[in-house]
Amino acid sequence: MIYIVLLFVLFLVGIPICFSLGLVSIFGMVQGATPMIVVIQRLFTGADSTALIAIPLFILAGGSWCRAAFPTGLSALRML
Repeated sequence: MIYIVLLFVLFLVGIPICFSLGLVSIFGMVQGATPMIVVIQRLFTGADSTALIAIPLFILAGGSWCRAAFPTGLSALRML
């Protein structure tokens, strides 16, 4: 309950959402009874999913292809 109240107080003060979530998360990790090594292991375990890595990489590849004018070259090749 205290975390939700702290989050809304940070919103009302005018701190952006991303920083508010980060501050509340850090506050929860520092205040919690869970050892920091367990928190770090859970973070890396959660980020180790193949699907979670593949989605941003597909977005990055699409952005790179559009900046490199790959679609226009591909459409010109199609017209041959």
